[in-house]
Amino acid sequence: MPDTELKGAADRTPVHETDFDPECGQSAVLALIHALAAVQDAEPDEITPLGTIVDGDSMETLVEEYPDSAPRPLRLEATVDGWDVAIRSDGVVQIYDVQATSDSTQSAESTVS
Repeated sequence: MPDTELKGAADRTPVHETDFDPECGQSAVLALIHALAAVQDAEPDEITPLGTIVDGDSMETLVEEYPDSAPRPLRLEATVDGWDVAIRSDGVVQIYDVQATSDSTQSAESTVS
């Protein structure tokens, strides 16, 4: 299976990590917005609207409908406001400093694994 994680993510520690509970209806998108606001030391309504970068409804659907029986969680990745972000279907949001990425070409791409 090809490695589709953010380049260097395995070698990096997230600058911020938070959890959400998809089984209780907690929103992956809201968790991401709050995580991005936290790393930017801003209020959620002060950051770039996430909908201008990614399709939040599709993101929610993918996370909610990914089967729990899958061998590993779904991981959605993108670069948002200069941060590499990852949302996992098991309820984890991770934020990485894009400057720590050794290959800046990957940070400009969005990937799904």
